[in-house]
Order: sequence, then structure tokens, then C-alpha cells
Amino acid sequence: MNDFPAPIIPIMVLDCLTTIQTSIKKYTVAITETTNPDLRTALHDQLDAAVHLHGELSELLMEKGWILSKPFQIDLLLY
Repeated sequence: MNDFPAPIIPIMVLDCLTTIQTSIKKYTVAITETTNPDLRTALHDQLDAAVHLHGELSELLMEKGWILSKPFQIDLLLY
């Protein structure tokens, strides 16, 4: 049913997460540089969608144990 080996799936999802982070940065720059209100609204909508998707993928990665939440990682480093 699945054509990908199990270790590849977390890497692919993490790559998607990184791509979304890059998109978020680019949307924020584009929003600040445009003067067209319609374009700014469209970019803002795309930014909102990207932030939502980033949150969903982050939650998935944490639920699967593929990444740890930042507070947990910091706690591990302190003790």
C-alpha cells in the first residue's frame, strides 16, 4: 500500500515543514513590500493558510515522536 520505506516518511514530512517555514518568511516579506490592497489581502490569506498547515504538521510530527516540542527539548538540555 505504501511505496515509501518507513524511515523516509518522517524526512519527507520534515522537508514539507521546512518548505512551509520558508514560504511563511517569503509571504511576510511580500506583504510588507506590496502596496496593492487586493494583493496584500491575497498574500495574507496565503500566509494564514501556511501558518495553519505548519501548525498541523508540527502537531503530527510531535504526536508521532519524530520531533520534540521546544519546551521539552530545552528541559532535556537543562537537566
